[in-house]
Amino acid sequence: MCSTLVEKLQALDDPRLALWASKIQIPIVVDPSQPAGYDEIVAGKRVIAQDIADTYVENFGMPLDEDPEYVGLPPAWSIVPQAYNLCPNLEQAPLNPHASHLSVIYKAAAGTHLKARLISAAEVNFILAEAAQKSWTTGATAETHYEAAIKASLDAWDLSDEYDDYVAGTGVAYDGTLEQIIEQKWIASWTAAAESWFDYRRTGFPALSPGTIVVRNAIPIRFLYGTNELLYNPDMAADAIENLETTAFSSTDGKNSPWSKSWLLQGTGKPW
Repeated sequence: MCSTLVEKLQALDDPRLALWASKIQIPIVVDPSQPAGYDEIVAGKRVIAQDIADTYVENFGMPLDEDPEYVGLPPAWSIVPQAYNLCPNLEQAPLNPHASHLSVIYKAAAGTHLKARLISAAEVNFILAEAAQKSWTTGATAETHYEAAIKASLDAWDLSDEYDDYVAGTGVAYDGTLEQIIEQKWIASWTAAAESWFDYRRTGFPALSPGTIVVRNAIPIRFLYGTNELLYNPDMAADAIENLETTAFSSTDGKNSPWSKSWLLQGTGKPW
């Protein structure tokens, strides 16, 4: 699981987290009272001395995550991601007992919560909420569509009983902003991440970070034209590339860059 999503779900007390992710097997506890080098499993927790935690920070530039339940992997955080949060299985990164893995439901070939969705009721209502927020529609308000979208998502995951408390919670109760609509749409788009990428490109929401070990300090906003397109459709590809707009992140690549802007984004100042 990625920390970007895990930490947002935790902050919102989102009931979907428990369905989508597994709790960590062994929480980490940093105990400054222990002697240097102390590292033992005690009552199901890995208790370590302060010097071990300090060395981890020196090596990786971030503190250990001592959350007792859910720990996500930061995006592009290190050249040795398998070492995250003192994972003892460096040769088998998927066996990290100190990080949250996908829920066990995703090990099955089929199941109640493993249905494919071309477009969900939640997505439709978030689209309507955005349109209403921008005064593009008449009738139902943005808040009505927004709340209907959240309910549709919770219903789809058999969490209908959680709706009343969740929709009234801090950070979820409607505040009238596009950012909140897109953030909740991003959460509801779990298993349909491409939708969130397209929304991010045109709105800049959520305010995502590309991580630390990255080629450019910005999330890519397009797929570049590959070798086949350039070889077998050169004229059309060349015309399309010429119409792209370079940015501060694509200037060293030329126009055919993952960080160049298509016509849809030119002049908008989005997403970064």
